[in-house]
Amino acid sequence: MTTPALDKASTALLFARVLDHARRSGKFSEVTPYEPKTAPVGALSCAVWVADLAHARSRSGLNITTARLELTVRLMTPMIRDKDEASTEPLMLDAVDYLMRAYSGDFLLDRPGGEQLAEVDLLGAHGLPLRAVGGYFTQDQRPFRAFTITLPLICDNLWEQQA
Repeated sequence: MTTPALDKASTALLFARVLDHARRSGKFSEVTPYEPKTAPVGALSCAVWVADLAHARSRSGLNITTARLELTVRLMTPMIRDKDEASTEPLMLDAVDYLMRAYSGDFLLDRPGGEQLAEVDLLGAHGLPLRAVGGYFTQDQRPFRAFTITLPLICDNLWEQQA
């Protein structure tokens, strides 16, 4: 039996599709496929990286394992900005709303990499649901406002189970 895999090519396609939602929005000055090591630039930035990979127990069978791949999508804006600080929350909520609508409306992310991606786990059938949590962080001694989106993806039949 040949099973789909989270190999370099298929994960590159998966990341490309997730990043494409952010890029198409036109809302971000920077969109990166990794957690930034330095302070983001521009008014509003977006970064995507892998947060967790685990078995989706209730979806796996006796001989094949389905996985829950959790991506972190972090939106970041400087706390100290040239513009009115009162615009920070509407800016962030507009971007979060756009991405949450995009992930909800593109439930299959067009199945990049073939049949491995079954769905976005919108309601949390296999762990935390699609959600966004606000917060703050400091990087390079600069304060940032952030929203962190948990993007749970269910990837069918990834690993064969053998005795």
